[in-house]
Amino acid sequence: MLKNQPLIRINNIYITSIVLILSIPVLLVVWWRIWFKKKLLLFKKTPQTLSNSEDTIVFNEIQPLEKPNNNGVINIPDETIKGLLKKLEKFEQSEKYLKNEINLTWLANHLNTNPKYLSEIINRFKEKKFNSYINGLRITYIKDKLKENPAYRNYKISYLAQECGYSSPQVFVIAFKKETGIPPSSYIETLNNDNNNT
Repeated sequence: MLKNQPLIRINNIYITSIVLILSIPVLLVVWWRIWFKKKLLLFKKTPQTLSNSEDTIVFNEIQPLEKPNNNGVINIPDETIKGLLKKLEKFEQSEKYLKNEINLTWLANHLNTNPKYLSEIINRFKEKKFNSYINGLRITYIKDKLKENPAYRNYKISYLAQECGYSSPQVFVIAFKKETGIPPSSYIETLNNDNNNT
């Protein structure tokens, strides 16, 4: 009886190993199906979810990308241009540009278009590159806050940077200076002096 125990243990180890090895593909298939179904549900729910949400903009299907003409400008149908300009106007009013993780791809997905079209529209009609466009919206936002609410003038630059979507105060100061010609501290000082004079 004692002689058979090592053989039984070895057999048990082999059987356990085989069961584990055979179960791995099954587990992977089950995991993949669950993951795929979640993605499919998310994709199916997105239009209804987006159309019911007040703070999300939903519009037409993503437009196919047209080839650039000889000038390097993408030919975008007039209807698409009008639609994208309306979407950008709503985006600007929604203050979603304050999210610090915003980028061209995120905004294109949010507006239900492709990044090339969006970039072309911003370049052509806003006369800015994407980053300058977002920086302009953010700096205008914080300038308005500083004018309207004197309490903002007492906040640290790091707080103001965070308030308008910058993760770094240094990047905020550079963007502010590029948009206004002066750093935020000088702008605040000017506002305070104007208030004292009136």
